[in-house]
Amino acid sequence: MFTDLKHYRLGGIKNISRAVLIVILLLSAFLGWKVKSVKFDYDFERFFPDGDDETVFFYEHRNRFETDNDFIFIALRRDEGVFDRDFLLRVDQFVQVLEKDTAVARVQCLTNMKDYAKVPFSPVLSSRPYLHPDEPEHYKSDSILIFSRPELVEFFISRNADALLVSVKHLPNMSKVKCDGLVERIDKLLAKYQFKDYKYAGRSIGMGYYVRQMQFETAFFIGLSFCLVIVFLILTFRSVWGV
Repeated sequence: MFTDLKHYRLGGIKNISRAVLIVILLLSAFLGWKVKSVKFDYDFERFFPDGDDETVFFYEHRNRFETDNDFIFIALRRDEGVFDRDFLLRVDQFVQVLEKDTAVARVQCLTNMKDYAKVPFSPVLSSRPYLHPDEPEHYKSDSILIFSRPELVEFFISRNADALLVSVKHLPNMSKVKCDGLVERIDKLLAKYQFKDYKYAGRSIGMGYYVRQMQFETAFFIGLSFCLVIVFLILTFRSVWGV
């Protein structure tokens, strides 16, 4: 009779174990299915408490002086030097197309910037382009002018003249979808004008990379945790079933 009672209890434990395992598997599958609806946000301002004095001050300051991270810096490199007609014409066309993008507020590059000087005894300011992309005969005087301006060297042009910077200021507070769209259009333009040696950085670039990393790491750790839980449960209940 004692043996029958023992088998009866063990049978009940096994049934309970199976039921618990099935419930956990179903719950894990349901939660895994719900993971696809998890959304990631790069906007750290959502963490700011509404109505807080410092939050109000931050927004007032930003509205007064505008945002400071709505830009993309694009460095276009040419090892032989940037003072090359074909290269400068491609840069100039690249800049002109970017200026027409609906998400872009302003584009600055030496190909579309001018140097201003005051005319003696006159209130009028004279101006001349820093670069004449289609006029190689001006490249020498252009380079002399550019490198005489310390505010340009090592920002809009590298010190050894092998790279130019394109500064793109886009519309403020753009969503990730709009930022991704702008980056995609820039990538297409870089390919169209055959810029192979380039680097770019900015909020729009970092936003996409940051969110992709969060998605990958979240999926990786959830998947790893799920596998470990399943293995642990199988080993645990297997020992019970094998009794």
